[in-house]
Amino acid sequence: MRAEGTRSHFVVVGDVMMDYTVWLSGDAWADEKSTVLASRRGLGGTGANAAATLRLLGGSVELFAAVSDDAWGAWIADQLSATGIGTSRLRYVHGAVPHATIVLSNGERRVLVDRGVADQSSLPGRTDLDAAAAVYVSNPVAALGGLQAPDGTTLVVGVEHQMVDALSPGDLAKASLLITNAAGWPALKHLDLAVPILETRGADGVRIHGDSGTVVDVAADPIEAAEATGAGDAFAGAFCWYYSRPMSLIDAVGRAGIVGSLAAAAAGSHLMTLDPAEVERRWSARQSSAVQRRH
Repeated sequence: MRAEGTRSHFVVVGDVMMDYTVWLSGDAWADEKSTVLASRRGLGGTGANAAATLRLLGGSVELFAAVSDDAWGAWIADQLSATGIGTSRLRYVHGAVPHATIVLSNGERRVLVDRGVADQSSLPGRTDLDAAAAVYVSNPVAALGGLQAPDGTTLVVGVEHQMVDALSPGDLAKASLLITNAAGWPALKHLDLAVPILETRGADGVRIHGDSGTVVDVAADPIEAAEATGAGDAFAGAFCWYYSRPMSLIDAVGRAGIVGSLAAAAAGSHLMTLDPAEVERRWSARQSSAVQRRH
């Protein structure tokens, strides 16, 4: 269901991770040893990135996620709190901290993910959802089985290609809208789902696959990317914000695409300094040429 009014509380169900980013000299895989030019440890994860973007845009957010019951889990919780993300629904589980190692070398990126306890997230109940303008589910896939958004609450589901086989068409059909990427779209297009699907395509922008078979392309914003990790998550969080204002699907996608580009330029959504007025200015400046309708 489409959100009613302009509520500003959001629920995010997804993973939160410790991201360790390293910049290497030369070809990272040419030898068993590589020299690290710089490194950074920070907050990451599909859910946390989307939630951080919602906070930057002015929303209040409760994150449902799992972290390890050790010092690293406490560190993640502190980072979330410092960002203004609600942590009362975090689940602390004995096991490995979810973390991702991001290797940047010669203009290429590899992301090595250790999911740890990430898939043992807490799940929202009906009282958690009643006040939400939108619910964004990026992980775990188990969340969809028992989740039913109340009337007036938009349910947005992020689907990566490796998740498709674990999700039933019935579960996916619960969504108001799906977000995937160019790798995930081929797996979804054969399911004949009667919900719109947003396909993020990096520098090529976003393709909207309508539930009636229409296709609309929304061009990317011409912002030079520094590092793309988290840009898709920032897009998802921003889309939930703008679509709940409410506004048209194309207007929400266009603005969210700008936010995703800004996240790539900042090398991470939680590193952005986001001015909503700048997003409006950029969208207004290019919206006449940003949309091309195709059949």
